[in-house]
Amino acid sequence: MTDEIGELPKRKYTRKTDRRRKGAAGGARAKLGVNEAALDRENFEYRWINDAKNRVHDLTQDDDWDLVSDPKKAVKEDGSDLGSAVSRIVGEGAGSEPMRAYLVKKPKKFHIADQAEKQASIDKTMAAIEAGGDQGPNTYVPEGGMKVSYGAAKPK
Repeated sequence: MTDEIGELPKRKYTRKTDRRRKGAAGGARAKLGVNEAALDRENFEYRWINDAKNRVHDLTQDDDWDLVSDPKKAVKEDGSDLGSAVSRIVGEGAGSEPMRAYLVKKPKKFHIADQAEKQASIDKTMAAIEAGGDQGPNTYVPEGGMKVSYGAAKPK
């Protein structure tokens, strides 16, 4: 049975450049992947951050992260930002507007110092828990006291 309007002509692909699809079959693409050769991993730490709830502003103004600028699109050729910042649309925001993720970088020495500061805070909290914590009048202490188990080995 044929359609009354007739069959639509099929487009013929004659050149390799007619294809827009890039990446692996089945949709397995690294949308946030970047050209590693264009990044300075020796001196910088890189992260993708979503532009939600002032996160980009907070991290680039109140912390040591900087937007990665790429006017020649050498880092990410399929970036969708109108400017030179490396970004990608990653989903929808609260009002169904597109949410964009930006590639940012931080000097490695600052990142290492920040991670050490976070770990020191965790270590202090764990030491207080292991010591029994603040056992004031409103503190729950199980019968037999506080016990911390680390499984096979206690972390350093």
